[in-house]
Amino acid sequence: MLKQYDLSQYEDNTVQADIQSLRQFLDERDNWENPSKYTVLEYFPPENGVNYSPTRYNVTNLVITDIEDGIVICDGYLDEEDIMLFNNMGENDVIYNLNVFTVDNIIMIGMNTEYITISFDNGYIRIYY
Repeated sequence: MLKQYDLSQYEDNTVQADIQSLRQFLDERDNWENPSKYTVLEYFPPENGVNYSPTRYNVTNLVITDIEDGIVICDGYLDEEDIMLFNNMGENDVIYNLNVFTVDNIIMIGMNTEYITISFDNGYIRIYY
């Protein structure tokens, strides 16, 4: 059985509090001497869902760099592309759902001992650590 992290310690257990918890969790693991490795799975199938395969990629030292006006911006080093996640979006027009997303579109954030799931109404992002 997987151990669940209890987020009820926060007075206002909302998506905003969950985002702050996630930010803190990632910040605590951000270390270039002993890098944290993540595998990200993005599952956002089109409405017809025909021949859909989720997007999978690896990120080192994933962090939430900013939360402003309900927009969450993430960054980290993309191992295969040899570029930062945010720079890959700006320089190469490669946009992952993890790059930038809005707090209002989040249904819930779940964390356990193996992965974090950020659920949206049209799919989810799962971050394995």
